[in-house]
Amino acid sequence: LLAACSMTALTFLGLLPTAEFQAVGRGGIACTLVGPWVFLLALFTFHEVLARLGLSGPAVFLDKTCIHQTNKQLKREGIMRQAAFLKHSESMVIVYSRDYLARLWTVYELASMLVLQPRGKVVVLPTVLPRILCLGMLLVTTLGNIFRLGEARDFKDSVLRDSSAVAAVLSVPLSFLALVLLRRVAAEHQDMLRRVADFSIQSATCHLEEDREVIEGNVAAFVQCLGLASPEDGAKHALEVFNDLVRERVPGALQHSLGRLGLRYQTVASMSCVFLLRPFDTVNAYLQGERQFNSIVGEVVGSWTLGLATIPLAVAGVLYIAANRPAQRLGCNAFTALLLSKHTVLMILVFGSWYVCNVSIERARKRTTWIALCAGIVVVLTVATAYVYLHPSLQRVQRPSIGGLSERLQDGGGGQAAGRDAAQEADGHAAEPRVESA
Repeated sequence: LLAACSMTALTFLGLLPTAEFQAVGRGGIACTLVGPWVFLLALFTFHEVLARLGLSGPAVFLDKTCIHQTNKQLKREGIMRQAAFLKHSESMVIVYSRDYLARLWTVYELASMLVLQPRGKVVVLPTVLPRILCLGMLLVTTLGNIFRLGEARDFKDSVLRDSSAVAAVLSVPLSFLALVLLRRVAAEHQDMLRRVADFSIQSATCHLEEDREVIEGNVAAFVQCLGLASPEDGAKHALEVFNDLVRERVPGALQHSLGRLGLRYQTVASMSCVFLLRPFDTVNAYLQGERQFNSIVGEVVGSWTLGLATIPLAVAGVLYIAANRPAQRLGCNAFTALLLSKHTVLMILVFGSWYVCNVSIERARKRTTWIALCAGIVVVLTVATAYVYLHPSLQRVQRPSIGGLSERLQDGGGGQAAGRDAAQEADGHAAEPRVESA
C-alpha cells in the first residue's frame, strides 16, 4: 500500500510515465506494471527489514533448537515438558510436506496443540504453496498487464482493435496452465486428508527409534490424564484413542487453515493484486481533472470486483474441477477430454460474468438507471465468493474445552516428580518456557 501510494504521488508529479486510456483518461501505469513485484519483494524481505530496524518478531518454539538433540536426559525432559510450551502458545505454524503426518513427533505436536489449545490458531503452509502463489501471481499479472496495455489508446489504435477479445484469447493458454498447477494443489490436499484418515501412531516413523518409547509413553499418559482413556486399559488402548483423536480433529484444523478446496481466499486474492492496484493508477486522471469522480468509481468497482470476486470464483471452479482424480496423468483419453470440456465451460462462464459486469459499469457511468443492475451483479459475485471461501471456515470444528492436564504428563518409564513438573508447567504454575526469537 505504501509503495502504491508513493508511485501514485510520483506519477502525479510527472516523475513516472503515464498513458492515455479511453475510459479514465490519462493515468499511470507504474502500479499495474511494477506493483505486484514490489508486493512479492516485500513479502520475502519485510521481516529482514524489521530485524535491521531492531523490531523483533513473535517468540517461537522450534523443537529442533529448543529441545536438546544430543543430551538424552535433557531431550527426555524437553519431550516431557512439551505440553507447557503448547499450553502457552497462541498459534502453531506447520510447514507441511508429504511426510509430516507420517512422522511420530510432528503428529504428536499437532494433536497436542488441538487438545491443549482448542481455540488456538493452526496455520498450515504446504511447501508447494510459495511456488503456487508466485506462479499464480505471474499468470494473473501477465493477464492484467495485457488488459492494461490493450486499454491504452496509443497501443490500442496502432496494434489492437478489440483489446478485450485479444486478452480473452491470450488468457486461454494461461487458464490451462493454471489448471495444471491447481491439479497439483488438489493432489496435495487430497493426499493430506488421506494420510490423516489412515493415521496410526504405531506405523508413524521416528528419526531415532530410541525416542519412540518416550513419545508413545508420553502420548499414552497424555490421553489418560485427559480422561479419554483409563489407566487400567493399558498403553495400547490409549494409543488407539490417540489415533481416533488425530483422525477426528486434524481434518477440521486443516480445513480451517487451507479452506475446503486447498487454497484460502487470502492466497487467491493476493494473486490478483495487479487488479487491486489498478485504481491507484487511474486516480491520477481524477487528480489531473481529466475525468469526473463517477468514472474513477466505476474503474475502482470494476477492478476490485475482478480481483476480489471474479478471479477467486474462477480459481475455486478450477480447483473443484481439478479435484477429480488429480493424480491421474493427462493424455489422449476420455478423462482428459472431459476435464478440458469442464474447464472450457467454466472459462466461458467466467468471461461472461466479467463482460456483463464491465458492460453494466460502463452503462452506469452514463445512465443512473443502470446503477441498480450494476450493484446487483457486484453483490451476486461478492455473495458467491463469500459462500465459496468463507462458508467452510464458519463451520468450526466442535472441540471439547480441555483446560489442561489433570494430574501428570509423563513418559512410559519416567518418575512421578518429572510428571508433576510437566503438569504444573502445563497449568501455568511454573516459569515461562524458554523460546527462540524469530
